[in-house]
Amino acid sequence: MAAKRRHWKEKDGRFWARVSIPVALRPVFDNKTQLTEPLGGDLRVADRNHAAAVARLQSQLEQARRSVMAAQPPAEPTISLRDVTAKDYDNAVWDHYTSVLEAAESKRAAMPTPSEIAGAYEAAMRRIDAGDADPQRHPVRMFNVYTDYELKAGARHFDEQIRRRRLAALRSSLASGDMRFIDSATAAYVAEQHLAINQGSSEWRELAERLIRAEIEALERTLEHDRGNFGGRPSDPIVRPPSETSKPAKPVLLTDLFLEYIADRQLIGKHRDGGASWQHVVESLVKFVGHNDARRLTKRDLLDWRDSLNRPLK
Repeated sequence: MAAKRRHWKEKDGRFWARVSIPVALRPVFDNKTQLTEPLGGDLRVADRNHAAAVARLQSQLEQARRSVMAAQPPAEPTISLRDVTAKDYDNAVWDHYTSVLEAAESKRAAMPTPSEIAGAYEAAMRRIDAGDADPQRHPVRMFNVYTDYELKAGARHFDEQIRRRRLAALRSSLASGDMRFIDSATAAYVAEQHLAINQGSSEWRELAERLIRAEIEALERTLEHDRGNFGGRPSDPIVRPPSETSKPAKPVLLTDLFLEYIADRQLIGKHRDGGASWQHVVESLVKFVGHNDARRLTKRDLLDWRDSLNRPLK
């Protein structure tokens, strides 16, 4: 008995190419279960044209599959969370300590210089000499005469007072166990390092307490810098540089690599659609492997993903 031919239909002396429509794609084809293309009544001609007709039908299925995937909202890139380690605590402390110091120094560098303050004072005096501070002539303008000078002259003082108040609040928090003042920094580090820590857990409180201690040390250094003392070092034993090899590498996101590749190709006139036709492919890979980190991708991952794509839709 001859083997049954695939993608073939014969009825009443007529022949068709035929392919089944996967369930997921049937709504695109008005819920039909198959696609067909007539091949005529001459068996030899039908046999000769059969392969090309099947290819056209499968192309319709592929186009439908792409349209269905494009209509779906992009899958959120998933990154596996990991347990916190002692090295994470060390890294978090030193990162927070140095970032607070760097932010304070950047702000200090942007403060008005003595010459700028003197210039603002001279400008205020000239306005007074011109009568701008005379309440009889300018009842409202008189309040603005000193504004620029006062803002410049008081900037460093106000900034110092803000840091002193923050330092006092953190010391009180450390004594009472209230971690609200440091919650935003704790959450940022947990998210950046993809740590499996829930807010309010013992690990969260441990990390938050260490960040408070790190910021207390940093604020104390900034107040020493205000007095011209730049030789101070942390006295808290946990505030120390971590070893060079202890800091975990940040993930290299597959989605970011894809966007960078598209941007490079656009510079030479390619991918004017922004890579839209390939985006679902990258999202499919990320969803399949369960993470978005190119550093963790293996050849086995790619082979398994390829095999999953070759399996027919059910």
